[in-house]
Amino acid sequence: FLELAGGYNLTLSSGMVLSPTVIKSTGLDCSDLSIIQSSEESKPAFIDLVGGQQLDFIAFKDIQITKSVITANNSIDLGGNDRISFNLIEGTTKYWVGGDGDWYDENHWDFTSNGSGGACPPTPLDTVIFDNLSFSGNTSILVSNAETKDVFWHDLEDQTTNGGSIQLLSRSTRAFGYGSVRLGQNIDIKLDRLYLRSVEKGEEVSLQSVSNAIGNIYFNGAGGWSITSDLNVFDFNVYDGDVAFNDGQYNIGRFYVRGSSKKDILLGSSKINIQATSGDAWTITADNTAVSNDPGSEIRLSAGTSMRNQLDQIGNNVIEYGAVYFEIRNLNALSTILTDKGNNYVSFNKLVFESDGELIGSNIMDSLIFAPDRTYTFDSDGTENINTYWFMLGSACEGSITLQSSLPGSQANVVSKSSLQLLSDFVEIQDIAITPNKPFDAGANSIDLGNNSGWTFGNNANSSDGFLGPDKYLCQNTPTSLINPKTGSYEWAIYDPNSDVATIMTGEVQSDLVVNNPGYYISNVSIAGACIISDTIEVLSTDFLDSIDLGM
Repeated sequence: FLELAGGYNLTLSSGMVLSPTVIKSTGLDCSDLSIIQSSEESKPAFIDLVGGQQLDFIAFKDIQITKSVITANNSIDLGGNDRISFNLIEGTTKYWVGGDGDWYDENHWDFTSNGSGGACPPTPLDTVIFDNLSFSGNTSILVSNAETKDVFWHDLEDQTTNGGSIQLLSRSTRAFGYGSVRLGQNIDIKLDRLYLRSVEKGEEVSLQSVSNAIGNIYFNGAGGWSITSDLNVFDFNVYDGDVAFNDGQYNIGRFYVRGSSKKDILLGSSKINIQATSGDAWTITADNTAVSNDPGSEIRLSAGTSMRNQLDQIGNNVIEYGAVYFEIRNLNALSTILTDKGNNYVSFNKLVFESDGELIGSNIMDSLIFAPDRTYTFDSDGTENINTYWFMLGSACEGSITLQSSLPGSQANVVSKSSLQLLSDFVEIQDIAITPNKPFDAGANSIDLGNNSGWTFGNNANSSDGFLGPDKYLCQNTPTSLINPKTGSYEWAIYDPNSDVATIMTGEVQSDLVVNNPGYYISNVSIAGACIISDTIEVLSTDFLDSIDLGM
């Protein structure tokens, strides 16, 4: 015999079998709603219960009855259940009233704005609204295992709180949302865990406060969410459903995608910063996951040196990243791309390393950029496809780059196009094969350490281009951009060959320079205050094309 007191929850370990002859709930109304759930999302627990029993005011999540069907009256189906017939509670809209308080205090809930209270606390079927009449001055709301459908700041155009701010605080427990969450700028969110479990597409997550701090956020429903605001969260977890990032700034400690259900992760034009100091950085251990991006999306991994600064892609997935930057410059740091052999399709518009790096498995890159004085390792069992641009310029000032295979004596393979723009010098290469057999010039100051193919050493035509690349043209007077890919402090100058004078361009201290006029341009970069390296590029006019007689 199992008696469940009204308002209390029962969590069963996933996979366990509970065998009571009778379950009784003492809940009398919606304020006494109890929950019976499994300890793990989407992994059921089992109750071996004789059918025909009727229960009241219980929400079930991931519970399977092993015998015949039971009936749950005035109850809620939270998903993942079997052999339970629900007579559902109807959802309503409820307003927070009365300022400071506890989420489960009935005095703070009403069916109308600025009401006197007395309504039951929200259920997973209810819509919760905060408005400017909910509070007076600074307000704190204590949240503990809160369950609701939608949570809205009622009028995003009017975010006043009668002179104060609002805090949503948790008791190191959880909050659950079965719909959308849209909160205004004056709501300071401090939640330990936020679970989003909708089964509907078109849900929204908008946490506009710049100070919002959520320990962990979990997407675990068959629905779809669009994140329309900036976000600060320690762990970002996707178990089920689709998630779309927009153009915002997302500060995330660690990013995880798990589970075998079909999922679409849309990166959009987002700027995602991975910042945790322990654990894995970015991990996809799932099947049936598609990751796509707009050209402007960026992922920057800038975590502490104790963290595995790594992108893991394990499973049968199609993953397309925009720009990915490994930004740790600590000499002991190692950044890794791990791609499951034979399953994943993983591509990068741009991949930039500032630390040592290794690429495990096979990957596709439009642009690949290495830093001086670092070591890079390609998997001897994989193939790295580099299509458009490969920059690996060391220098006598900054130090040489080492490029090697993961298995000494066994070649790692690079496949490129004959049109690949390779800027390479001061590189020590061993056990690397590059095709097609152009050959590709490693650089006038590069060293062949043995067992390489497809390379030439000692007479690199590209090395004369320098780090700014080959000369450029102004097409029909359209501005062009010059980019210094080195890391340091920048200075630009324009050079007059007639007078042999270079004039500093005041205010131009960024890595890129927009050019409107033809001429000779010089870029100086100071490397950690230790040395200065320079390069010159000529920008040519295409006006002469107007006078060409094509004979037609």
